[in-house]
Amino acid sequence: MASFKVNLKMDQGGSFTKTVTWKPAGVPADLTGCTAIAQVRSQINAAIVLHTFSTALGNLVLGGAAGTVQLIMEDEATAVAPWGSGVYDLIVSFPDGTKRRLLYGTVSISPSVTRGG
Repeated sequence: MASFKVNLKMDQGGSFTKTVTWKPAGVPADLTGCTAIAQVRSQINAAIVLHTFSTALGNLVLGGAAGTVQLIMEDEATAVAPWGSGVYDLIVSFPDGTKRRLLYGTVSISPSVTRGG
């Protein structure tokens, strides 16, 4: 099964949460026991990682049998993000050792005008 394109749009200085449900064949996939990581880079071949979402860091949460994947970026992180846009993909590692690229797309942060709010 091919990965899904999901573009992420967030506001600088605002909390960001994006939840998607992985439903191969219309049924939520069981992500129990899985881990996942997603990296944001300025472009696909860039060496520098701008931001990391991962189950190990707690800012990427898998919903077990519900098949949900939640990406979280707190307001403190979006406020100081030194980049305005980039690309990402998300890799899920299953307990049996297999890995799947589940999501990919662009990431953009809309700059904030108001300061100190």
